[in-house]
Amino acid sequence: MSNSQRPLSSEDFPNGEPTFPPEALSNCARLIASGEMEWPAILTAEQAGELEVLVRRARRLRLVKLIASCIAADIAKDTRG
Repeated sequence: MSNSQRPLSSEDFPNGEPTFPPEALSNCARLIASGEMEWPAILTAEQAGELEVLVRRARRLRLVKLIASCIAADIAKDTRG
């Protein structure tokens, strides 16, 4: 496992608690929602709460896109024949 793929640990945060910029949390949420990343082991309670909301939002968006795609395919099939 490369350094960029290993789970986070306290060694990654020499100054104490981990801090993630908002775009990093958004990227983590997208990767978690798609099953490409596990939940980070080290998060503050505030970060975990924010990440949880972002993951829910990303999963909901994936579901809406899937449903829209299925409806569009069904409509296209009806118009063709």
